[in-house]
Amino acid sequence: MKEIVKADYVSDYKIKFKFSDDSERISDLKKYLWWEVFEKLKDISEFKKFKIDKDFWVISWWNWADLSSENFYN
Repeated sequence: MKEIVKADYVSDYKIKFKFSDDSERISDLKKYLWWEVFEKLKDISEFKKFKIDKDFWVISWWNWADLSSENFYN
C-alpha cells in the first residue's frame, strides 16, 4: 500500500493525492459520503477540513471519519 504524503482540495468532493512513490491521483470522494460517519462532510466547508494522519497514513477529518490510500491508489 502506498502512503499518502500530500493532499490538496481541488473542487466539489475532489482531492488531489500525492503518494510515497511520487505518483498523483485526483479522487472524487462523493461516493463515500453515504456512510453515516461522512454525513456531516456533505457540507463542503466541513469536507475541506481534512488532514493526513501520518501515524496511520490515512486522510482524516475532525469527526473521526478517515479513508486509507487503498481507496484512491489504483
